[in-house]
Amino acid sequence: MTDPLPPDFLALAELRGRITLPHPVTGAPVLHVWQKTTPALANNASEQHPRLQLRIEPGGRKGNTLKQQRMRAAMTTANADWHALSAAEKQAWNKDSKRYGGRMNGYTLFIRNALRGHP
Repeated sequence: MTDPLPPDFLALAELRGRITLPHPVTGAPVLHVWQKTTPALANNASEQHPRLQLRIEPGGRKGNTLKQQRMRAAMTTANADWHALSAAEKQAWNKDSKRYGGRMNGYTLFIRNALRGHP
């Protein structure tokens, strides 16, 4: 793998943070981040700098499909409904969540049921 930066950049003692470089195909500016590498990880380092790799930062815009908008609205409603519960009702949900072996708390169980359409 070739480094996208010239060797003089890689000679810096500390490489941290983010850097904007042109995309190799489109030429559009793309945000890159430094990631530490180790032999135990499956990520590949360069020959010039064996402990760091420069990779394109994941991200992008949130999808805004109709299905995602509906899910976000349902999550917002379910969260508001949880906060509207009394302390005793929340405690009942927490108690009911124990049947899942500690993998879930009352809030998670409530939200899951609300999103699945169960009261």
